[in-house]
Amino acid sequence: MRVYGHAYGDTMKLPMRVFWHLSGSVPRLLASEHRTTLEMATLATHNPDAAGEMFKTLGTYAPDPVTLSAKGMVAATSVRDEEGFSELKRMAG
Repeated sequence: MRVYGHAYGDTMKLPMRVFWHLSGSVPRLLASEHRTTLEMATLATHNPDAAGEMFKTLGTYAPDPVTLSAKGMVAATSVRDEEGFSELKRMAG
């Protein structure tokens, strides 16, 4: 499920047409990963300085993943309660 960017359950909930469209991209995505790994291994063997530069370049394209705290997750997924907000405004005068 890593290739799809979803958890297993989310992937299984996708419409069938979307799932098959995504599954057609898996070999391409994996080939890209394997190519990068092979390039890095080849550079590290023959030119360690170039391997270091490539590693830095890859870091700019794919830096460390962002993780959200529980508070951040709540903020990212919360929905404003319009009725409650109107009630608070009414109470405030």
